[in-house]
Amino acid sequence: LANSLVKKWIESPMHRKNIKAPEMTKSGVGIARQGNRIIAAQVFGSR
Repeated sequence: LANSLVKKWIESPMHRKNIKAPEMTKSGVGIARQGNRIIAAQVFGSR
């Protein structure tokens, strides 16, 4: 699951920009499951 999520985030221009931004030193991840559906979010911050 983790590899799949990271791959999708890297393929997303906005997520990739945040992942590679040196000022984004903090990150949080949330994952929820409802039946067969998985929803994941990643939040970036600088402080």
